Parts: sequence; C-alpha cells; structure tokens
Amino acid sequence: MFLSGDQEAKPVVAQLIRDAGFDPVDLGGIDDSQLQDPGSALWTYTLIHDEATALVARIKSGDTAAATPLTAPFEKFRDHAPDDAAFFLEHLSRAVFEAGIWQVVQDKWDGIWEAFHGFDPAQVAAMTSAEIAAVENDPRVIRNKAKIQATVENAREVLAVLDSYGSIRAYFASFPDAHAASADMRRRFKFLGDTGCGGS
Repeated sequence: MFLSGDQEAKPVVAQLIRDAGFDPVDLGGIDDSQLQDPGSALWTYTLIHDEATALVARIKSGDTAAATPLTAPFEKFRDHAPDDAAFFLEHLSRAVFEAGIWQVVQDKWDGIWEAFHGFDPAQVAAMTSAEIAAVENDPRVIRNKAKIQATVENAREVLAVLDSYGSIRAYFASFPDAHAASADMRRRFKFLGDTGCGGS
C-alpha cells in the first residue's frame, strides 16, 4: 500500500512494488496519509488487494467503524480463522511471548509449540507444577515464568470460553464489534502488559 502526491511517480512506484512480488494498492495522496499512521486501520495489517481497497473505500465513505484499528483484523479473524481452540490459544500465547523479543520467539516457536502440547487447551490447562517447572528449564522455550504461567492460565480460560459458548467462533460472534470483543478478551486473558515483560 502506498500513497503519493506525485501523479507521475505513482505508476513507477506501483511497478517497483509489482517487481518485488507484491500487489500495489494506491491509497491516494498525502492528505490520505492518516490511513497508514501508527494504530490506524491499515497499519501493519496483512490484507489482500481486495480487502485493502474495500477497507479504504469504507473509511473514505465516512464509515467510522471501518476506521477503527481493531475492526479489520477482528472481522478477518472472526470470519475466516479456523474454529479451533488450539489455534486460538496459540495466537494468544504468541502475543504473550513476543513482548519485546519478536525475533527470538520466531526462532524458538517450534520448541515452544512442542513444550505446550501444540497448544491443545485441555493439555496446557492440565499441566502440573512439575510440568510447568520443566518448561521453565527447557532451553527450547523462552524461560520467563510470567509468560509461561500466562499461557497456562489462558488455556484454562479458553476452556471456560468453550464451556460457556461451545466454540471460539460462537464466542466472537457474540460481540457486536471489535471493541466489545477486545474489552472482554482483556478481562479474560493475560496479555503482554500483564506478564511483567513489557508491552501492553
């Protein structure tokens, strides 16, 4: 996604983006730069061409919900993510582990995944004190007690969600919008700022 006030430069930039193997999306001119400001609806989110252009059109039409940073990823996750509790717990846990050390987590993720039983919520929630201690000493894992404990507690909360709603998809479908979902998730689950590891 790019923007420019120079109409002659736009086709050149678009071709450079194609040459790099991506699909260019023209967001407009300099006055549209807020579309990519940190925290905006298009900032850092992975969108295919049609999703990006549709979201830009909604924002420019005055759709305030579309301009909310959480809207696009929430709708994409709610509508397209597999209805899989392990998938959900894995993504929650990755957010916890990545606080301030994204590349380290990337390099260790396979080991973390194995240590936490493929993020099967029932198996993680049932981990004993001895198993948790073993993970805390496992060189494949980022050995941060707060992050490890948050993962186990989040698994227990995922089971509570499944008990109440029947599925992860039903849980997300119960909210009118991304803000309501975000508020409930922050109430239920431990995230970056709750682990004493930086981030929020």
